[in-house]
Amino acid sequence: MTKHENHQIPVLKRALTILDYLANHPQDRTIKGMAYELGIPHTTCYRIVQTLVGHNWLRPEAHGNYNIALGLIPLFETITHQRVLLEYLKAPCDELAEATGLSAKVSMPQGDYVTTLYYAMPQRPTALASKLGFSNHLCIGSTGTACLYTRSDDEIHRIIKTADASTWEHQDQKELWKRIHQLRDKGYCLDTGSYSPEVCAMSAPILQTGNQIAAVITIMGFPKDFYGDIRETLGPTLIQKASECSNIIAKTTDS
Repeated sequence: MTKHENHQIPVLKRALTILDYLANHPQDRTIKGMAYELGIPHTTCYRIVQTLVGHNWLRPEAHGNYNIALGLIPLFETITHQRVLLEYLKAPCDELAEATGLSAKVSMPQGDYVTTLYYAMPQRPTALASKLGFSNHLCIGSTGTACLYTRSDDEIHRIIKTADASTWEHQDQKELWKRIHQLRDKGYCLDTGSYSPEVCAMSAPILQTGNQIAAVITIMGFPKDFYGDIRETLGPTLIQKASECSNIIAKTTDS
């Protein structure tokens, strides 16, 4: 259990789980269905849903279904800029997945964490999927490491101190610094299992005005997808796509 989980409120966590479910499941959005799928007692699920309806965060629909309501819109006003940028980065992410045959995703940093906001799947029988809205500490994986591209060593040491024990289950600080040095040297970094031993990922930062990190673009696959010469081909392809994304952001900012 992470230090964040130690301080969570169970009923609030269930309410957020319901919102997440409704945002990602187009079918069986009834109280009965949500209670069953999420393992929440029916009465608790009913009370949570009615509370959210009362705040105009959910709205009832036909046949006992519920949906996200317009009352949530004001919560997104503070991230409007990021949402606009994300719309411009979806097409390059799709192109990267098609070109490499690997899953691709766009993530954005916030504080000491990075969050997945979009992913694209390649046309292949087996491919890795990412969960939208999933956050990792910056010390985990290639995506987190790419967010450290413009950070000073002192700032990175501060960020390392904020990581909990789960961050180091499949890696140590030496491996993190190895990715950081690779990132500074080559413009991308490869992670071979700091989050999950069965998952490999390669990331590059997407820069905006002032050499700040706007987002990170990542390709993901299994260890065999990054062996030998394949790895050397993927790096330049990823850097080129990250550069295209940076140019798109520059043009968007200037317009």
